Amino acid sequence: MFGERFVMPADAAILIARPDAVTIARSEQGVVGRLLREGAVAAWRGVAPILVWVPPMLLIAPLVMLAVGSFTEVWDSRGLMGASTEAYREALKFGGTAIAFSLKLATLVTAIVTVLAVPTAYALARYSGATVLMVKQILMLPIILPPMALAIGLIVLYPALSGTFSIFVLAHVVLAFPFAVWPIGAALTAMDFRVLETAARTLGASQLQSFFLVILPNIARAAIVGATTVFVVSIAEVNAGLFLSSADYRPLSVALLGAFMDFDIRVAAALTVIFTIVVSPAFVVMEVLLRRGTRT
Repeated sequence: MFGERFVMPADAAILIARPDAVTIARSEQGVVGRLLREGAVAAWRGVAPILVWVPPMLLIAPLVMLAVGSFTEVWDSRGLMGASTEAYREALKFGGTAIAFSLKLATLVTAIVTVLAVPTAYALARYSGATVLMVKQILMLPIILPPMALAIGLIVLYPALSGTFSIFVLAHVVLAFPFAVWPIGAALTAMDFRVLETAARTLGASQLQSFFLVILPNIARAAIVGATTVFVVSIAEVNAGLFLSSADYRPLSVALLGAFMDFDIRVAAALTVIFTIVVSPAFVVMEVLLRRGTRT
């Protein structure tokens, strides 16, 4: 064992004989790594604009086409011909009542859902157990079940409300409720509200004061996001509206669908533009309120 000769590997012998070989190898690796990083950055710079601009263009292109078509005299298989605003006059005549109804409905539903969602999200975040878990699962049902199933269930359960404004309010509150609870609940979980409550109580605040003066201001941004989502969901809801609509009450989304199915496509395009104009201010208001909340 002690008589055996140790044979040094050829590579190790070269490195010992030439210490600068290690430096050269490391330098070459550094150059290769830098070239790879520069290549990856260059490739990303080429791909990034595509990833940023293609999805919005895919969404905007149909709206642009509808907007252009809504100002034409004729839109058929031959294409777009002439220029006219007649489609908007017909759209307002056909869907003016539906627009007013949808705005009234969405505003009322947004107010009701927001007022109910804040304490609900607070209770779900504050407590735990099987009951809380069951409530959370129940809140998922409007997302899982088809809206038309809810509409049929409400008609069967409350036949006296069929065709009334109240059944629309009830259906939209149920459908939109989860969209307000989720962001508020996420905000409560993220900020560890129990620590804030403990600090407020230590300073002499009551449970009610700590909620309104400490917790509520911290979840205001989440409540704004939830309220905006509820407004848009209510305006855009069409499946339940098909079953709940009556001669007196018909939402804008149902009128829009009816225009596409029964009327000139120019009128449907004009209603689509009006629909977009009605919904867009909600996002503008949300952005303004969120920016004010950030500054304060």
